[in-house]
Amino acid sequence: MTFNALGVTVMISGPSDTTAEVDAVRAAIGRWNARHSQSEGVIFIAKHYSTDSVPLYLKGQDGQSVINDQITSKSDVVVVLFKHRLGTPTLRNEHSGTVEEADLRAPDSPVHFYFWDAKTIPAEIVNDRTGALEQWHNLSDFRGKFHENESGSYAMFTDLQHLCSQVEDALLTDARKFAASRVTSTQAPMTVAPAKIVLTVDVRGGVWRAPGVKDLVERMIDIELQDEYKRKADRPLRLSETEERLTKWKADIRNDMETFDEHVAAAAAAPITVEVKSDGIIEGLEIEIIFEDVFGLDPTGESWKEIWTPLRVPSTENVLINYGMAPMPPIDTRGLGSTRSEWAYDSDGVLILTLELDEIRKRRVPDVFDDSVILALPYDSDAVSEVKYAWNATARNTDAEWSGTGMISVLSEESTRQRIVEWLEAPGRD
Repeated sequence: MTFNALGVTVMISGPSDTTAEVDAVRAAIGRWNARHSQSEGVIFIAKHYSTDSVPLYLKGQDGQSVINDQITSKSDVVVVLFKHRLGTPTLRNEHSGTVEEADLRAPDSPVHFYFWDAKTIPAEIVNDRTGALEQWHNLSDFRGKFHENESGSYAMFTDLQHLCSQVEDALLTDARKFAASRVTSTQAPMTVAPAKIVLTVDVRGGVWRAPGVKDLVERMIDIELQDEYKRKADRPLRLSETEERLTKWKADIRNDMETFDEHVAAAAAAPITVEVKSDGIIEGLEIEIIFEDVFGLDPTGESWKEIWTPLRVPSTENVLINYGMAPMPPIDTRGLGSTRSEWAYDSDGVLILTLELDEIRKRRVPDVFDDSVILALPYDSDAVSEVKYAWNATARNTDAEWSGTGMISVLSEESTRQRIVEWLEAPGRD
């Protein structure tokens, strides 16, 4: 006879060594449906990547993300199985694809972990030379996180029958919850709004401000002049024959102090990094970060020799090299696979860093943008300890918008001075 039932998708997840366990759980789900689906009003539909995913080539997207799109994100329950292996880390999860699937669904969906109960390490693992022992220890370390109250609870199984018995018990509990939520949603379908995905954006690093550049330039001027005065006793100055010309050279150098400062910052300072993290799936994410009262620089590999123009040069027409430092640097676009960044100034001269991600998902480790831009303050600006930034974000797959503010520290004078010394002393930079 016919009956009404709620269809609930169960994703069976596990590394490559759990084939027998996957088959056993699939059979257990079939038995559960035969025994309980009519009385509970719920029927479970088993899914596994080996039988329920479609091969798909997408440039810039890895295989695990294809499985996530086709199965993981559409699953209501996840049964996670581990035997000897933890699995292989992915681009989004430091542990494995199996753990990524569990993290992606929890806590919105029931996720059940089952570990094989081995009293000792199997001999075939101890004697294996292909990394099996390392996988075993990785799995043990991961399971230890549950004992540290970081990951809920799990169950152990001694054989396939024991595993299936526990899975069927868990499914009965899940079925009653889904059935109850079905009744509630039928009675009041619009009472609860979907939770907004939480997005966090943090800027790491520091803002460069280096009063020590002026001291460095002054020392270089003194060195150049002392060297010339020593030579003067034997032969005329090649660059300048009068004190007046020497005075002009010093003035030209000092007047270009701002250019020296910017070149040193671009060569010696570290770019900022931006960490982006989400508790859900966001597609086509674009983030704008606004920095006021700072200027931006592209990282370079210049040495001091390339920046400094010595006194004794063949030509007297141009004492200083034309560095070509434009007040409004061109947009710098960096393609980092599925993540991109660019920076520019708006019409008011405010620095805006734009970040784009094709997709972001819930994961332990945030997406990180490296080498985005060097943030700097003029060397002679007022000393401040922090610079404020504001950010806003939009996405292609949702009407939601996000925004926030933060502070990034200005590097201390001691820190920048030390960084300059390291840069000057770096091999190949003389």
